[in-house]
Amino acid sequence: MTQYYLLAKDGIPNFSQESTSDWFMLSYTPKVNWDLPVPPAELARKFYFVDHQTVLRTELQVVLANVGVPSVEGAENAVEFAIGLLRLAAEVEHALMVQYLYAAFSVANGPAVDGINYREKILDVAIQEMGHLATVQNILILLGGPEAVYMQRDVMRQASAKNPIPFVLEPISLAALAKYVAAEKPAVVPADVAEKVDRLVKLAAESVGGDTHRVGAIYGVLQSLFDTGERILPELAHLPFNPRLNDADLRPKQEVSAYQATREEWEADENSFLLIEAFDCASAQAAISQIAEQGEGLSDRSDSHFSEFLEMAEAYEQGPLRDMVTDLPISPTLGAHGGEGEHLLRILTPRFGAGYLACNTAR
Repeated sequence: MTQYYLLAKDGIPNFSQESTSDWFMLSYTPKVNWDLPVPPAELARKFYFVDHQTVLRTELQVVLANVGVPSVEGAENAVEFAIGLLRLAAEVEHALMVQYLYAAFSVANGPAVDGINYREKILDVAIQEMGHLATVQNILILLGGPEAVYMQRDVMRQASAKNPIPFVLEPISLAALAKYVAAEKPAVVPADVAEKVDRLVKLAAESVGGDTHRVGAIYGVLQSLFDTGERILPELAHLPFNPRLNDADLRPKQEVSAYQATREEWEADENSFLLIEAFDCASAQAAISQIAEQGEGLSDRSDSHFSEFLEMAEAYEQGPLRDMVTDLPISPTLGAHGGEGEHLLRILTPRFGAGYLACNTAR
């Protein structure tokens, strides 16, 4: 089991991984006082033991110090604040899922010269985003009942300063992969890939014409809202209400269990597919933590969306993935919506199916 330690140093909190151990070290300012016990004396350097939740809380402080607290207009209590953030998270997951699906079909099916089927890799990520979206809906139902289900994609996200990346349907390119890396990257990037990630994030910003944002900033605040511990993050103290949920704020299990999505309904048999039910604050916080981790990953997680897209960016630059990309239009619309119509039907029908396209053209 991974052990976590806090390294006492001045400066902004910052994760780094010890090359000779399985520890995560976190430097912190003297203002942060966790009242932590001293670890075994045989440790040569001065560490303080912390549990995983303390690591997450401190990491969240780093995030909020950099990007600020996402706001929810009109929220008057923690329930309304959480519902607003979950709706924003739902829009983000929905938008990313669709973009990843479209990008996947710009890659030829089958193994590349390095033996990897990149279309399948991208589709796997998109399918996992479907599970994230369904899990967010489960937590919305927990807070607001079945009428709280929210499947929009552009109502809040486009206007939000915390929108990770603009919605663009586009084929795989280095710029597209850079945007996906920027959206999914963790608060602190592992040192061995930091330079590469910085370069990709800069490329993503150039591509969108502005800053990109991490999905994790939204989920980080949500984790704090469902945290039943004693500490309230000082970054949330300015809110005009108590920024903490408790089980009394939630709908009873007997009311919501009939409406929440389950793995059995989806016939999900892969452990990597996260579709989680939530019936109290603890299970809601755990669900949020798991889907955030699968997207961003911790420093020791190699199968996160962040790591997957980072590897694909490298494969694109080196050639194996780039050589598999086929032509697709950017953000196409069909004839009934004022787009290129018949030309797009010829391009897209072999990839997405004539039935789907005929249905959308007839609208």
